[in-house]
Amino acid sequence: RPLTAYMTYVKEMQPSFSRQNPGLKNVDIIRKLAEKWRMLTPEQKQPFQDASLVSREQYKLALETYKAQLTPAQTAAIAEEKRQRVAKRKAIRRKKELNSLGKPKRPRSAFNIFMAEHFEEAKGTTMQAKLKSLRDDWMRFNNTQKQIYTQLAEDDKVRYKNEI
Repeated sequence: RPLTAYMTYVKEMQPSFSRQNPGLKNVDIIRKLAEKWRMLTPEQKQPFQDASLVSREQYKLALETYKAQLTPAQTAAIAEEKRQRVAKRKAIRRKKELNSLGKPKRPRSAFNIFMAEHFEEAKGTTMQAKLKSLRDDWMRFNNTQKQIYTQLAEDDKVRYKNEI
């Protein structure tokens, strides 16, 4: 993508500013450059805005050239990928909205309940080792031992339905 006028300014000024202030971290350098950018007059910003326009025009030409050499299948694949990204963004937004409205947590499975109850005493020092140990313990359980957790999971489903 083409650089904005501000990014063109930062790209041009950062090396010299870094040499002048060797002790500053990158975050502080960017912060200082942002302050300087805000202090510039429109006339001082004009060269960077012109460079940004040139960069944008070059980008448009390169994009047109790129799109012209794509096959119809590639164009369709790119469109599908973009559609999926947009759908994912909408789903995330929708989920955040539901959470902000107080949507209850989904019901836990029998295995999740078992893991929550036995996580502290699980064998292993790392998280992965503990989870593997719990999974192995769950697999060794017979149906009557699992029945307790299955019943708790059913109760949690009822709780979820009532809260919904």
